[in-house]
Amino acid sequence: MKKLLIIALALTICAFSQEATAPAAQEAPAVAKPTWIWDGAECQVSDKYSTKVWYNQGKMPLFKANEDGSFTSSGPATRFMTLEPGQWLVFEMLSSKHLPTGKYHAWSLHFRKEGIGKLAGNVVTVPTGLYTMQLSDIKEKVNSSMNFYNYNMELTLKYIKMVKEPENYIGVEYEGGKDRIEVGDTFKVVLKLAQPCEDVTCKVMADIGSGITAYSINGKDNIELEAQDDDCKLWTATVTVKSLPPTTAKKRYGKRSVMLKASVLGSKFSTPIYTYIPYAFGPAPEKKAQ
Repeated sequence: MKKLLIIALALTICAFSQEATAPAAQEAPAVAKPTWIWDGAECQVSDKYSTKVWYNQGKMPLFKANEDGSFTSSGPATRFMTLEPGQWLVFEMLSSKHLPTGKYHAWSLHFRKEGIGKLAGNVVTVPTGLYTMQLSDIKEKVNSSMNFYNYNMELTLKYIKMVKEPENYIGVEYEGGKDRIEVGDTFKVVLKLAQPCEDVTCKVMADIGSGITAYSINGKDNIELEAQDDDCKLWTATVTVKSLPPTTAKKRYGKRSVMLKASVLGSKFSTPIYTYIPYAFGPAPEKKAQ
């Protein structure tokens, strides 16, 4: 009997020892809180200017909260906002459809501050997906209003928010010291994911007021990204521009008119990721003689 008790005690001590020395399960990294966020809980509209709600003089309910926390826009509105350097503007577009209220269909986010202007937007087509916009043109904290332009469309967004760094994003790093990218310049595309994947694709597009079309850099409308880590969560490509589509007085590619679309393959995360590149493309327009 004593021998059985001794064996049982030894087994208990051994199990306890293994439990104590086993490595603790790694917790998932905490998601940083956004600087601010607008979602279904923040879609009230007033006919008076305010720093806390959307503004529009129209009487129709332009913004509607949905049960899943998203919100739906069926018209334009304005809202006071703060932009800060080193941050990203992020939103997720869940659905879009044309309304029969007019033939022109477009939407955009415009920050009413000189030198900033359009942050996002398209004509005719609004692709669903995650949008991550670098605010590289914001050099200091600025307060102003943002116009949410919506012409004859019904748009449902999960949120609009400003964050220090998105969990998933695609963006461009450019150190040319200019507000535009031209032939001879070099820039870097960076795709960062929270989940590992097997492969990615990156398409280049543009919208200069007539809808989304393919845009070619060096004769191709895609950029080959290469994985930089073993679990394929960081992808990059360095691009030296040798050729760009021609520009004319009526066809210029201004800041945030050229877009990137990343598609993620073989991952738990499968939402397309878009960005509007915060630089113009092509030569600057010639100044007219005085």
